[in-house]
Amino acid sequence: MVHWGDNASLKAGYHTYCVISDEMIHDADTFHAFRIKVLEKIRAELNELNIELVYYVSDGAGSQYKNYKKIC
Repeated sequence: MVHWGDNASLKAGYHTYCVISDEMIHDADTFHAFRIKVLEKIRAELNELNIELVYYVSDGAGSQYKNYKKIC
């Protein structure tokens, strides 16, 4: 889910995204590949928002946390 807000205009909103894949391995490399595709879609759909900062919230999966440096 992408939640956005603009302090200057006091506007806010959200968009939800879902990745459906046949990939059976959910490791850091898979997450990284999906993350890149989702960010590309977000930038294309919400380019007028001029997104400057992204916060990631995880369910605590160890494979993602151990490789947190891939999130950039």
